[in-house]
Amino acid sequence: MSLFSLFRQHDVLTRNIEESERRLKDIKQMKKEGPITNNDVLRSEMQLTNDRLSLTETENSIALVSQQLDILPGINENCLLLPDTALLYRSIALEKYDDYVAQACMNDPGILLLRKQTEVAQNDVRLAKAEYLPNISLYAANTLARPISRTMADMYNNNWNIGLSVSYPLSSLDKNNHKTKES
Repeated sequence: MSLFSLFRQHDVLTRNIEESERRLKDIKQMKKEGPITNNDVLRSEMQLTNDRLSLTETENSIALVSQQLDILPGINENCLLLPDTALLYRSIALEKYDDYVAQACMNDPGILLLRKQTEVAQNDVRLAKAEYLPNISLYAANTLARPISRTMADMYNNNWNIGLSVSYPLSSLDKNNHKTKES
């Protein structure tokens, strides 16, 4: 925004310098004819000098702001940025104030962070409540082995094991109550 206003100021000062030069030319012409004093000529020259000085300051400010903006994305610092003026001529449909406030709340990084922290806290509560549930595990195994036998026959024993294990620690009733409330 600063860069845009500086370019606008540059345009205004350029027009002011053109007008001051035209005025100075007219005043010098009128001085030759007689009705204008030397003070009027000096005043016009001072105004022109002030306008040129202001233009130089504005150009330096444009270069400085452009350099600061170049540093942020890592562009060459000598690159002069020009603002896009297409936004000025495009009509923008205004929405209700409440819509803008709701949109700002939805996109605010602080609020987004708080939402994520709330989700993490809710997951912590679910994890703490999960400690109340019993631990259930299902297992299966296959063992192919040669049994110990007194004969020299080549025999193999194939065992299949399938099981379900359920465990419920009774101490979790006391300990998890505090963890759940804390979460």
